[in-house]
Amino acid sequence: MLKVNPDPGRVNVDSWFWVEGYDGSVITHSKTQHASHSECRLLNGAPDCRTVDDSVTVVVHLTPKHYDWTFGDDRSNTAAFGNRDGLGRAYTDPNPRDASPVAHAYHWSSINFQDQGGYPISLTITWSAEFNANGGGFQGIPDINHTFDGRHQVRQIQSIVQ
Repeated sequence: MLKVNPDPGRVNVDSWFWVEGYDGSVITHSKTQHASHSECRLLNGAPDCRTVDDSVTVVVHLTPKHYDWTFGDDRSNTAAFGNRDGLGRAYTDPNPRDASPVAHAYHWSSINFQDQGGYPISLTITWSAEFNANGGGFQGIPDINHTFDGRHQVRQIQSIVQ
């Protein structure tokens, strides 16, 4: 889940972004598929059939290698990272005065995006991927990209002088 502080954001004040619920570690998934079939042979001229069970276990490793943020305003600013900094840092982790490396200052409020819930924000993570079957050596497969989406409201604050 994409998180932002302050929420709602303020015009011309950095919004700090981070990913909640994922720490950048390798994702491993394993699945075993079973199938059975009959094999028959002739034994002393008589058919001898038996059921044979086959299975294959595939293990996939996804290693994050690149993080690309977009912030949804009309400036074409993005933030790109080749390390875990691209996950940002939670406002409270470990010191709320330590800024997230993923920060963006909006120049205008998100009033034109009010019906959609605020500026569209997204993070695309590129993972390098590899797999093995039945304990064999790992083999690379093409990189996998996945985009996570969110919304961020930004408000303008104006002083009133009387």
